[in-house]
Amino acid sequence: MVSFFSSSKGAAPQDDQSQPGPSKISPPSQSPPTAAPAPPMSRQTASTSNSSLYASMEDSALVVLTRTAAFTAGGGLLGSAVGIMRAEANVPPILLAVRGARSTFLFAGPFYAVREYILNPLWATYLPPAEGQRRSPHFKDLGTSPLAGGIVGLITALITRRGAQVAQATALYAAICFSGQVVGNELNVLRLRQVAKGEEREREQVENGARDSVRDGPLIRGFAFKERETDSFPKEKADNETFFGKFFSSIPRVAKISDEEYISKLEERRKELEEELKAVEQEA
Repeated sequence: MVSFFSSSKGAAPQDDQSQPGPSKISPPSQSPPTAAPAPPMSRQTASTSNSSLYASMEDSALVVLTRTAAFTAGGGLLGSAVGIMRAEANVPPILLAVRGARSTFLFAGPFYAVREYILNPLWATYLPPAEGQRRSPHFKDLGTSPLAGGIVGLITALITRRGAQVAQATALYAAICFSGQVVGNELNVLRLRQVAKGEEREREQVENGARDSVRDGPLIRGFAFKERETDSFPKEKADNETFFGKFFSSIPRVAKISDEEYISKLEERRKELEEELKAVEQEA
């Protein structure tokens, strides 16, 4: 009991002196809230990076499968055509096609696998584009395709035991892949331009059609009845439809969004296409 009262008496002055100092204890209490949000952010960034990695790997797998299959089929057709032109009467065309497809598959499969799974991720990690800029479609994969071709040529020369021709095979495969990538990029640029022109024409047609529907068709609380779409179908097609087809085709089509919202969406799409075209024209 004595020790208890003595300790309480000794502690009382300290409490009186320390009463104005709760601010000394407050900084530790403020630090946990600032440090607490850090783990969720790190988990979120890790999850987003993992999801982007999985998405890129899925895209790479699709590229490897589709392009390997396309080149294998093309190699089979080319092999049979070359064999027929050379007048190899003793060899059936199907065997020539199998030979060409096998040779093309043995090259295209490793080439796309090395480029998509190894070189492109390393290129994007250590040589990323500048912030706010996009890679030009003219220069897409111009660095990784020759490297992948050179690696495949090197491995092919080593497997076939042509030690003296390793350098020649590597350089030849790299040059062929570089030339093919240049041609493919230019064809892709032409395709993008044609797609942009088609999108522009479609946007103009939709804008004109939306204006006509707003001017001629009735508007009820934002629902535009586009009756001209049903009138544009030929009558022969309508006669050949079933009862349900005629019934549903007779109902005027209803758009649940206003024309201004639809036109704004088209404007956003047009701006995206204009940015891609500007990037192509700057490189051209």
